[in-house]
Formats: sequence, structure tokens, C-alpha cells
Amino acid sequence: MQFPVATVSTIGDSYEGLLIRSMIERMGFHVQLMTLDTPDDLISLLGDGRLPTDILIIAGPGDGNGFLFGSYELGSPGAMMQDDSIGVVNLAGKVALDGQLVISTAQRSGCRDMANAILDGGAAAYLAPEDWPSAADVLLFVHVMLHETLVRKRNITTAMEHAHGYADAFTLYLK
Repeated sequence: MQFPVATVSTIGDSYEGLLIRSMIERMGFHVQLMTLDTPDDLISLLGDGRLPTDILIIAGPGDGNGFLFGSYELGSPGAMMQDDSIGVVNLAGKVALDGQLVISTAQRSGCRDMANAILDGGAAAYLAPEDWPSAADVLLFVHVMLHETLVRKRNITTAMEHAHGYADAFTLYLK
């Protein structure tokens, strides 16, 4: 039995997450796929401390505040969001990871404050776009990054340098 090497978490119906899952599987690896329907799902995923893989990919939309989920009525799960997003304010102190590489495809989720929230919660590295990359650049970058780390067994920094040769929209933060 082969264990999954990565957890791909999609926000809503993110086709991007399904494409990333397919890319990893075509490299010959198993993937755990999770759908994050509510902001509470994301907080639970990051905070339960039992992630079974070394790589966590959060695929979905983002904005300047964080991970974009859309509108929730007051009193419903996610009512604590800021402008329809889960951001640093919601995640700080709630992340409990164990040395994972966390890759976010959400636009503008690559800020220092978000990286600190993820890294302070135990991640080994956080990789995310600071700006608004195209979907094609996101998929190309993630593919090259994962191919370099999983197939070629390169360290994160070397893989990042190689992936930047194809698309430079992502920033790497290390613990």
C-alpha cells in the first residue's frame, strides 16, 4: 500500500486543485484530496495537528486578506471572516502543523504575515504568490516545484530556484 505524499485541499469547487491532484498522480504518487467548503474546514485542517502528508497544497481563490470563501451570514460558520476571506487574523495561533511544506495557490496569500502564521504553527516552509499570477503560471510553477521535490528529490530551495525559471510569481518563506 502506498501512502499519499501530498494533501490537496480545494476551496469550494476549485478545478485548480483537481488539476494539481492529477499532476501529482501522473508523477506516480498518491494524493489525499479534501474539499474545504467552509472557512471552519480550513481552520480545522490547519489546526488539528494530524496532517498525514509532508506537503499541503491549498488550492483556491485569494485576495489581499487571505483565502477567499465568499459571503457567510452572521452567526454561520465563517462569520468571523474579513471581507469574505480567512486571513492572518483568523489563523494566527490556530495552526498546528508538523514540518510540512505548505503551498498556497491563492492570489496574494504570499505575504510575510500569512507566512508567519503558517510557519509559527509548525510548517517547515510556506510557498505562495504575493501578487495575481495567471492560472497557467500557477499550474506550471506548482508542477515544476513538485516534480523537483518529489521526483528529482531536490531540496525546497533548489526546487524553488528551478521552478522560478518557468514562473516567478511565488515567494518561499522558510522556518
